[in-house]
Amino acid sequence: MSTLHDEGGPLGDSWLCSVFRRITVTAAFLFLSIAQSASAAQDAPPATPMPEDVAQTASTTEQPTDQIAPRWQSFDPKFVENVCPFPNPFKFDRSTVICGYVMVPEDRTDPDSRLIRLSVMKIPSTATNPPGGTVVRLDGGPGGPGVYAERVAYLAEPQAASFRAVADLIYFDQRGVGYSEAALCRGIGDSWRYGVPVAPDGVEFYHQRVRECLAEARAAGVAVDAYSTWHNALDVRDIRRALGLEQWSVFGVSYGTQLAQAVAEVDAEGVRALVLDSVVPAATGTIFGWGAVSAGFNSSLDAVSAACSAD
Repeated sequence: MSTLHDEGGPLGDSWLCSVFRRITVTAAFLFLSIAQSASAAQDAPPATPMPEDVAQTASTTEQPTDQIAPRWQSFDPKFVENVCPFPNPFKFDRSTVICGYVMVPEDRTDPDSRLIRLSVMKIPSTATNPPGGTVVRLDGGPGGPGVYAERVAYLAEPQAASFRAVADLIYFDQRGVGYSEAALCRGIGDSWRYGVPVAPDGVEFYHQRVRECLAEARAAGVAVDAYSTWHNALDVRDIRRALGLEQWSVFGVSYGTQLAQAVAEVDAEGVRALVLDSVVPAATGTIFGWGAVSAGFNSSLDAVSAACSAD
C-alpha cells in the first residue's frame, strides 16, 4: 500500500513553501479563531456530558475482525445491478453510470443479524485499462451522501474528463445514509447530521432529539450500535469483494479519512493506496474529541513552517 505525495519539482518543497508563505497569515487567523473557541470552551463551566447512548454512536470503537460471528466470516457479498435510485432532472448519458446495491450484515457480531442494502454507484473510466485502476470515495460528515444525480451529471461533463481517464470511480451511501438502509434518524434536520448545531434551544435539545430517534430505531428493530466506523469499514471491504476487485485506491474526505484509516486496518490486502483529504485523526471519537482537529491543524502548520525555514 502506498500514499500519494509530491517529490520536488514544480510541486515539491520550494513550491509548497512559496504557497505556505502566502497562506500563513490567513491560516494563522483561522487557527486563532479555532483556538480561541477551544480556549473559551475550556474556560467555561463543564458542558453537559453527552448521554451514554448518544456517545456510543459518536465514538470510534476499535474491534478486531475476530469479533465477526462465524456465520459472517465466510459471507460472500454480491453486487446487484439496478436502476439508479435518484430522480433525473439533469441531462446526462446514462451509459456513464452503473447503479446497484450490495447486501451486508447489519451487525456482524450477531449470527442472527438481518441484511441491509447499501446503494452503490460506479462511473466507468473512459480508458480501456485505466492507470489508476479503481478508486472508491469515502464521504465525510459522518452522514454525507455518495450517490446522487448531481455527481453523475458533473462527471459526465467535459471538465471531469481527466478524472474518468484515470480510474473507474466508485461511490456509495454509507449505512443509514442516503439511499442505503436503514432509514434511521431521517427526521432530524439535514443541518444536524454533520454535528451538534449551535441552536437557540442548546445542545441538550439536540441530545434529546437524538435519544428519541435512537429509541424509535431500536423499537423498530434497528441494531443502532452497529452503525459505527468499524462496520462501515467492513462494508467498504464487502463492496470491494462484491465488485470482484482484488485491490482499489481509497480516497477519503473529512470523516472519510477516519473511515479510510479503519479500512486500511480491516482490509489491508485490498488497499492499493490511501488518499486522505482534510484528515481527521483516527481516534477523535475517543481521544480529545473533535477538538483534536484544531490541535492537529496547528501542529501541521508548525511542521510546514519548520520545513520551510530549513529550506
